[in-house]
Amino acid sequence: MLFRSAISSTTGRITLSSSGVLDFETRRVYSLVVSVNNNGPSNATSLASVTINVKDQNEAPSLPATTALSVDENSAVGTVVGAVVGSDVDASDAGKLRYSITTADVPFTINSTTGVITVSSATIDYETRGTWTVNARVTDSGWGGSTALTGDGSVVLTVVNKNDAPVLTDKTVSVDEGAADLSITTVLAADQDRKSTRLNSSHA
Repeated sequence: MLFRSAISSTTGRITLSSSGVLDFETRRVYSLVVSVNNNGPSNATSLASVTINVKDQNEAPSLPATTALSVDENSAVGTVVGAVVGSDVDASDAGKLRYSITTADVPFTINSTTGVITVSSATIDYETRGTWTVNARVTDSGWGGSTALTGDGSVVLTVVNKNDAPVLTDKTVSVDEGAADLSITTVLAADQDRKSTRLNSSHA
């Protein structure tokens, strides 16, 4: 029982039991019947109904503890990575949740109204960093004059490796005319993917 079965015989006070939890979203009204009798010869009794209305209070929104997303390395600014989805039991907050990223210096941004995460800096490189973990936050509207409440969740973004083009540096050398069977120079190639690189030559 949410409400104690005992009622003060002198004050008529009804108390919430120590184990009781009122939840507006679960049940908004409780109806009780109270009886009173006297100690007269006929032991006369009267009944009365007591209606208890539960008042809604602002409750904090929430995000999943962890949201796993992936992003291709070298993604352009504005590339959509995914989204976080907040929830709030309060009907007054429907459509009013706002999103933010609280982790500093990350190459991602979040749309404050939709929770969609996009690339904000073209610096995502698998060889430099394979995983980013950022903290996302959802904030409610603080309806009814209450302070706005928040909920946090981690977003783990795994960087997907893509084949990077090898890099060659232009080089100019001189060689004597008539020279033959002579080592002229060495051309070095670099590849971020740390794979073997085969050189092919062409001339104009």
